[in-house]
Amino acid sequence: MDKLERRDNLIVLDSERRGRAMQNILAAIEQKSVAYRPSRLEILKGQLAWISKGYWFAQGGFLLCLILFFGFAEGRIDDIREYIVYASMGAALLGVIAITELGRHTAYHMAEIEQTCYLNLKQIWLIKMLVFGVFDLCVILILIGWVAVKTQYTLLALCMYVLVPFLISNLCYLIIFSESREQGRKYRQACAAAILGMAAMVPGMYPKAYMAGVLWIWGVVFVVTALLLAGEIYRITGRMKGGKMVCWS
Repeated sequence: MDKLERRDNLIVLDSERRGRAMQNILAAIEQKSVAYRPSRLEILKGQLAWISKGYWFAQGGFLLCLILFFGFAEGRIDDIREYIVYASMGAALLGVIAITELGRHTAYHMAEIEQTCYLNLKQIWLIKMLVFGVFDLCVILILIGWVAVKTQYTLLALCMYVLVPFLISNLCYLIIFSESREQGRKYRQACAAAILGMAAMVPGMYPKAYMAGVLWIWGVVFVVTALLLAGEIYRITGRMKGGKMVCWS
């Protein structure tokens, strides 16, 4: 009798309703995002938030100094080559602002803190380099535009004259950054900036340095320096991938 009563008390489910319920459950599972992937804009916004205010103040101050210098130099420069010399010096000094911010990024274990489950150290570093490079190139374009208005040189020539010291200085800054520990790095960077700024003025001492006949030499130096800079970035990112840069500072 007990078995019969249990059978009588069994609840018979509607197979059609059960099928619809299972379909709804499967649809809800498919819609659920198990792994969140931020968009490129979200990644960029996140990395911009980690850049210190000091970097933006330094960039703004550098640009303000350029504008003030442009106004002061108006009508006081006799030789048009001086415009190129000053622009080259500014380009050589510009990179030290970005490399100082990169140094802050790796100091006091900040690199480990900034890493998330979405980005590793190499990706974060490359994004920061891209952001800094874009802002530096904007300032470079302002320098080139200012010189182009004051002189009769072609844009190609001006790009070579200004970008070559910019690339050389950034290559030196990166080598110091990768081969030096945090202690004493800022001093070395400041010394390198002073030396490279003065070195950028050396071609102005030679009248033939900015002539069209030697533009191909500037082009060769530009290509070689760009390749060396790319190689140095590749070397540093390889060290980051191997974990050698995490505890370096």
